[in-house]
Amino acid sequence: MAKMKISIEKSTDKLEFKNVTVREPLVADFLEAQKFEDNSRISMALISQICTFDGKKLTMEELEQLPLSTFLELSTELAATGLLGSAEQLSSLSGMAASDTAK
Repeated sequence: MAKMKISIEKSTDKLEFKNVTVREPLVADFLEAQKFEDNSRISMALISQICTFDGKKLTMEELEQLPLSTFLELSTELAATGLLGSAEQLSSLSGMAASDTAK
């Protein structure tokens, strides 16, 4: 069996930024972000609310155009500093909030 060759084409129109500024998240930011059910969307919503990219706020739709490596690097960095929370924390808080609203 011949070995498969895989080539990765880098996007020429990808979003690139020199400076990302992050403000400390508020409870309101989390409550707004938890309208989404999966952790990736919650993370994306939080990032769109608390980050500025070269001085500009990005919508979730604009964040979807980030290279995956950039999004993962930013998410990992924010989680490591405690600003985004871990997936387990986000899931746990979402579950608690959902059960509170069901009452």
